[in-house]
Amino acid sequence: MKFLRRSGSLYIILLIVFLAGCSSAPKPQAELVLAKDSIERAKVSKAYDIAPKNINAAETKLAQAEDLMDQEENRKAKILLEQAQKDAETAIAKVNKERAKTSLEELKTSMAELEKKLQSETK
Repeated sequence: MKFLRRSGSLYIILLIVFLAGCSSAPKPQAELVLAKDSIERAKVSKAYDIAPKNINAAETKLAQAEDLMDQEENRKAKILLEQAQKDAETAIAKVNKERAKTSLEELKTSMAELEKKLQSETK
């Protein structure tokens, strides 16, 4: 009889632990703010022109995450928000790379013009 009481108590404790583990995760507010901020920065940097797939993916994942948060699927929402932030950051990186590439080409052109001018002046 004591064994049944002990094992019954053990089952109750295990059930409580299990149910506590199944409870909903907190809303991923920080991830939501970071994702929205990254998407906004990507928009400002003209990411639609250079990395439209990345920025569109970020916006889609943000919308899906917000829907999941409404359904209390906060763990899944957090993952999507982190992915959305990474997509937006990738778009920003592509924009920065393209701008750096353009600046380098302009610098090369300026240097070539200066070299040409120097050569003509020394003759």
